[in-house]
Amino acid sequence: MTIRILRIAIFLFAFSGCGGGGDSIPVTMQLSATATSPSEVYLSWSPHAGSLSGYNVYRNGEKIFSLITGTSLFDRSLKTNTQYCYLIYAIDPLGVAGQSNQACVKTLGTTGWNIELIGEGGNPSLALDSGNQPHVGYRDVNGVMHSYKSSGSWQHSVVDNTAGSYGGLDLVIDGFGADRISYANTVNARLIHASNATGVWLRNEVDDIGYHTNAITVDGAGNAHLAYTQSISSTNALIYANNVSGSWESEFISGFGSKIQR
Repeated sequence: MTIRILRIAIFLFAFSGCGGGGDSIPVTMQLSATATSPSEVYLSWSPHAGSLSGYNVYRNGEKIFSLITGTSLFDRSLKTNTQYCYLIYAIDPLGVAGQSNQACVKTLGTTGWNIELIGEGGNPSLALDSGNQPHVGYRDVNGVMHSYKSSGSWQHSVVDNTAGSYGGLDLVIDGFGADRISYANTVNARLIHASNATGVWLRNEVDDIGYHTNAITVDGAGNAHLAYTQSISSTNALIYANNVSGSWESEFISGFGSKIQR
C-alpha cells in the first residue's frame, strides 16, 4: 500500500510539472512579431475561441502584459538590435486555455551618434564650413559664444559678453568662410549682427526696438539678410532687414501694428 501511494504521488507531480512548463497546452493562436523601430515591436495574434478572462504576454520567458481585451499591442523601450521572443497565453476562469506559437524578432539597428561636449549653454545654432566642420553659435553665462571644430578639438570665442545669457540667435557661414551671427541683446533690447571676417568679432546694431527672435542668411555678395520679430508694448511684428545698400534697411512683413522707424 505504501508503494502504491508513492507511485501515485510521483505521477501527479510529474504531470503537474509538464503542464506548468507549457508542453501540454494546445497552440490555439497564431502570433506574429514585427520590429517597427530600434526600440519597439508590434505584436498581433489570432483570438482564442471561447470565453476568456484575457491574455498574458510573455517576453523572453517573463510576463510583461496582461490584457483583458484586444489581440495586439506595442512593446516599447527595448534595446536596439536585440532579439526578443514572445509567447501569448489565453486565460479563462479555470486557468490557461491555450497558447500561441513562439515568435522571435530582432529590433532594428541604428547608426550610433557621435556625441561631443562643446560647453554649457543654450539657444544653439549650427552651420558646416566647406570642410564639413561644425560651427556653433550659442549662449552661456559669458553671453553670445562661438565654437568651431578644428584638427579634432573645439575652439571657443566670446562674440558679445554684454548681450545676456538667453535670447534668439542664428548663425550662418558666408561664401568667403566668415561666420555671421545675428542675435538679440536682451540686456539693452537690441538686434545685433556680428562677423569674424577680419579675424576678430565686429558687431553692428540692426534694430534698437524690442526683443527679437531672428534668422540670418547671406547672399553671394556677402550682404546679410535678416528676418526677426519686433515686440513693442505687447505689439508684435515680423520684420525683414538687409545691409545691401551699406546700411541697415528694414521692411514690415506682417503682424500687429507697423514697423517703428528709428
